[in-house]
Amino acid sequence: LQRVLDSECLTPTLVLYTSAICKVRQNWRLAIELFHEIAKSLLQANDFSYGATISACEKAVARWTWACLVYR
Repeated sequence: LQRVLDSECLTPTLVLYTSAICKVRQNWRLAIELFHEIAKSLLQANDFSYGATISACEKAVARWTWACLVYR
């Protein structure tokens, strides 16, 4: 996401990241990667971004442990 934003000269927002996480919720690895990009971009995750990431992990069989790690 950051590469796309940079190429378009756009500033990342929490809403953009959370929307992207919701969009890729079938791909838990990508959802986790986007969630970590939130911190890298100096934004602070909120309930919606946590929930979207946990939901993505929940959809993957046996990935509930990843969902728990999001809170750490």
